[in-house]
Amino acid sequence: MIDGKLVGCSVSNGGTFEMYAGEILGTTGLGGVSNSGTFMMSGGKISNNYAYVSGGGVNNGGTFTMSGGEICNNHADYYGGGVDNGGTFVMSGGTISDNTSTYGGGLCSRYSDDYSLIGGEISGNTAEFGSNIYP
Repeated sequence: MIDGKLVGCSVSNGGTFEMYAGEILGTTGLGGVSNSGTFMMSGGKISNNYAYVSGGGVNNGGTFTMSGGEICNNHADYYGGGVDNGGTFVMSGGTISDNTSTYGGGLCSRYSDDYSLIGGEISGNTAEFGSNIYP
């Protein structure tokens, strides 16, 4: 971590990552955060990351709870420019904006329909199918 900035993060099965501040940026290949454990985001920023396939900002296969912070300006070639959800995703705050992909610029939930959008904002994302949310 340099000046509160981290390049990429992986959360394994049984692992927990709590993000309160700082920035995850500039990762190429697998996106900003690859989660198969528990990821809780209440602040900070995940931006300018790139994934060859899915999850430019967050590739979630575990449990991801977002109550604050920002996921922006990320890109995935196919699924979920901001978040690709294959697990459980609960959003009660924060913003997912200005992300791009082919399916679900903001949020793609192709392997799991286990997501709850209670608050926060998903807007300004770009995709060929489902600019903000797919399906």
